[in-house]
Amino acid sequence: MSPTIRLEDTLGEASSFVTAIRMAASDIEPAIHGTAIDVLAEQIALRLERARCIIAKMPSEGAPVNNGEN
Repeated sequence: MSPTIRLEDTLGEASSFVTAIRMAASDIEPAIHGTAIDVLAEQIALRLERARCIIAKMPSEGAPVNNGEN
């Protein structure tokens, strides 16, 4: 399996954990603690999306790399 596919799989798994955290946060009392955990989960989700955007901009495996020397 290519490193890119492994990375995308890992990001998908991390997103699943964010969903699980949000579900757990909804059951926590008092509500303030659940809200704080939900805010953290949202920040994690944003970072995961940022990572996906970075990956999307990376050259494909096997594609020529333009490193400015050409």
